[in-house]
Amino acid sequence: MRPLVVVTFVWLLVLTGCSGADHSTDGAIVIVDDAGNVVVHDVIGGGVRVVTELADDRGAFQPIWLGSGIAYLEIDGQRGALVVVEQDGTEQRRAGFDTTPFYAFPQPGMGLEAPVVILRNAVAGGLTAELVGADGLVTDLSGGAPYYFTWSEEGEVVAHIGNDRLARMHPTTGTLDSAPGVFTAPWESTRGIVYLRRGSGGQRLTLWEDSSQTDVATIDGFVQFVVAGDRVALRSVESVDATQVVFQSLPQLPSNTLVVVDLDTRQVEVVTRRDVLMFFWDQDGNLLVYADVTDEGDAVQWHVWDDGEITDYGIFQPDPQWVSTFVQFFDQYAQSMSLWSPGGDAFAFAGTIGDQSGVWVQYLERDQPERIATGSWVAWPRGG
Repeated sequence: MRPLVVVTFVWLLVLTGCSGADHSTDGAIVIVDDAGNVVVHDVIGGGVRVVTELADDRGAFQPIWLGSGIAYLEIDGQRGALVVVEQDGTEQRRAGFDTTPFYAFPQPGMGLEAPVVILRNAVAGGLTAELVGADGLVTDLSGGAPYYFTWSEEGEVVAHIGNDRLARMHPTTGTLDSAPGVFTAPWESTRGIVYLRRGSGGQRLTLWEDSSQTDVATIDGFVQFVVAGDRVALRSVESVDATQVVFQSLPQLPSNTLVVVDLDTRQVEVVTRRDVLMFFWDQDGNLLVYADVTDEGDAVQWHVWDDGEITDYGIFQPDPQWVSTFVQFFDQYAQSMSLWSPGGDAFAFAGTIGDQSGVWVQYLERDQPERIATGSWVAWPRGG
């Protein structure tokens, strides 16, 4: 098995797509196998396609769907590249870098032609954010760290840079808010950009809509959230000082609790008060899958929340590489890839159950997941 070097930076990040090549993506999952190659598994038909056959000193990382094509990061010692390919391995675009990219996020809905923002460590230190165009040309977007970002519906890159600013970075530039909250990934919702900002009495969950700000709720601590339509699933990992709660109409969100907040009504629904590791909306924004920590220490359990109803699934041990990269930055990754099948009838993950490790698919109507392959990375195509 070829070792795969992965950069685990405290501000790591992601990718996306739609439209593309000759192969169908119905039932297809892309993984990185134990040899470090990108492989597509057809979980319905059972077929397997090896997309890359990299030399022993190279490896693939973070493959993601671009419509019916695939983008991945190639690791080559201290150097690397962003590579866009068809499912048969035909290379469409390549951009090489003198340091290893550790995150990429294409503009949604544009398939193989999508411009892709990559993050990497600069040679002189610090962080570099760059945009790779459909022609392979690379444009510097500016540095700053930590650096979380989203693509707006209008095709703008909106970044939360450190605790300094929320700003447009491409194709126009300009600060939207000079007082963002504790850094976390902003999200595009059906209403506008959802992000955290600092306010009197604490931190606010805020909606940037039509060039104006609307505060939705107050919450303190380090926050991770994911958005689907006009609903936000959110969890803070710090307790709130009750003396800081301001007298206002905004709800104060509880700490150490997974909640769902409605952007329109500001209604808050508690999902669970257990210690949650990660959570994701399905592709239609109806179901929320989350994994909480069990009493067994290093094991976690999946649950699916459906408007107040919770279904429990199996216990597993997450793959260590998956934890060090994907899991701790799941809120950013969830914007550009999906653990959920396009039809919302299954989700996938990487880990160990019993004495078997690999990639697993959990169908909602089944009690136990199905192991489909070895590997450490897994992503379904996005529907729509």
